Amino acid sequence: MAFLPQWEAHVGVRWVGAMYSDIQNTQNRPALTIVNLGLDYEVTEKSGIALRVYNVFDELYATAGSVNQWQLGPPHSGEIVYRMRY
Repeated sequence: MAFLPQWEAHVGVRWVGAMYSDIQNTQNRPALTIVNLGLDYEVTEKSGIALRVYNVFDELYATAGSVNQWQLGPPHSGEIVYRMRY
């Protein structure tokens, strides 16, 4: 969403409902909501800078797993990127 000349904002929300993690349907993974934000600034016609923040609320969640082993999703993190086009 462009809100000023040269500026653009991004919001991403991902919701995943509760699910079972095993064949017997005894291990339950709870529902989760992940929020990501971004802000872009066009420096020139051929370059721009972007700020991204992932998992804004630092949600602790599993992306996969079983009864005694879980693979956790990425924690709160961010990046700054400078892009140039030729």
